[in-house]
Amino acid sequence: MMEFPYLEVRPGVFRPIMAVRIYGPTWSVLVDGLLDSGSDRTLIPPKVALDLGLDLPPSIAEVAIKTPTGQVIKCKAVDLPLELNRNSTRLCWKGEIAVTDVPLRICHWGIKGFMEFFETLFDGPGHRAIFTEGDHFPAAFPPVYQ
Repeated sequence: MMEFPYLEVRPGVFRPIMAVRIYGPTWSVLVDGLLDSGSDRTLIPPKVALDLGLDLPPSIAEVAIKTPTGQVIKCKAVDLPLELNRNSTRLCWKGEIAVTDVPLRICHWGIKGFMEFFETLFDGPGHRAIFTEGDHFPAAFPPVYQ
């Protein structure tokens, strides 16, 4: 079980924003994202993909995502290792990440690639999210870079 406190984004307003390490082909980055049960996919902006050293050739199929406001965003889906680390507990798995074609203010840790692997409790009054690995958690080892 892992517990993550919500972040107070302005006085009296708390959001489940948490840091996740994403591993690219040659290095990793630690990025903040919103734990978003309303997002069908886990989304990262082009800047994070660039920081990871990802090559997204035209041959990778695009997926279209419709935002709550009706905007359609084109994305390229890639499988990448992700890692949560909290209070000496470390969980790593490989999940499908959608790289958007437009900048995002913050990554979205959505259902596919992220929340699908956990039992998640959103404790609003306690300002925290609690994660437990699901029965089919695809544990993986993070890459080792030379």
